[in-house]
Amino acid sequence: MESGLNQLLYNYRGSIAVTYKMVGLLPSWKHFRDDTNALSRPIHFGPEWSHAHALSGMPIDNHLWITDPPASSFPACIAFKCVEAQSPSYAPVYLRALREAVMIRARNIARTEVLIQIACDLIQRLPHFDPFAFRQDLTGQRGRDLFRADWQHALYRGIKRVPTLVFTTERGVSTLLQGYQSYDALQKSIHSLLPDIEPQTPTLDPEAYARFWPYPLTQKEIDDYREAS
Repeated sequence: MESGLNQLLYNYRGSIAVTYKMVGLLPSWKHFRDDTNALSRPIHFGPEWSHAHALSGMPIDNHLWITDPPASSFPACIAFKCVEAQSPSYAPVYLRALREAVMIRARNIARTEVLIQIACDLIQRLPHFDPFAFRQDLTGQRGRDLFRADWQHALYRGIKRVPTLVFTTERGVSTLLQGYQSYDALQKSIHSLLPDIEPQTPTLDPEAYARFWPYPLTQKEIDDYREAS
């Protein structure tokens, strides 16, 4: 869904602001069970990721779930909040790096050393990012407190499924979408709240679209943009 969401953010840039909330889908495997998708053990996620690859066309390596499955999603959520605490603009860059690490490079992002290495690599794109402050927040109490606030917010809203998107207008009118959504579905949700909103990009320009993002896009993402525009 990242491809469709990015298209929405690009086409309606200046009209849409994003706030990320980490809900911690997998505290541990001890009590995890997804009856809807018949998931309860790490090995079950291999076929699920293969299915996601077939549907999305995005590069995915599912060997992680056999060789070194993450024990929890909480460490990555905490790490994300530590990066976001330095600057909200850093957050999507780190989130993208986390996704690529686990889904393309089969790296276990529940491991502290992996999370720190991914953060250190951000300096290549974000020269003002402070990896030492990140490490301190990640291994200390601050990161846990930041994540706990997000987790409690999700519990309050009754959000138990990811991804979940909540679109809210300045007047407080909102709509909630859960699960995979196409670009067309996302666009319809925006227009249901703001019928007069207009996209900022009336003409197709894949090169400008690729330059807009602070990380390299896959060819599939550029192709999706080209097809949807």
